[in-house]
Amino acid sequence: MLRRTAPAVLVTLLCALALFATTTATWIHADVPTSLQSVTVDVPGADAAPAVTALGLVAAVAAVPPRWEAGYCAQSWAPSSR
Repeated sequence: MLRRTAPAVLVTLLCALALFATTTATWIHADVPTSLQSVTVDVPGADAAPAVTALGLVAAVAAVPPRWEAGYCAQSWAPSSR
């Protein structure tokens, strides 16, 4: 089972991290002429599309498979009978 899921988890994590990394780059670079001087405006990806950061984090968390199985979880939280 691990041999089949490990590549999928790794690829999903890499894609999520790449998506998250795009928010650090400048998405919009513009020179705005004004009456006094030209103003340069740089807009990073996190400001241009805030949902991209959230989507990258959610995708990274969703890629990691849970380690708890239903039986293990139920046994570990069951009250002890002493």
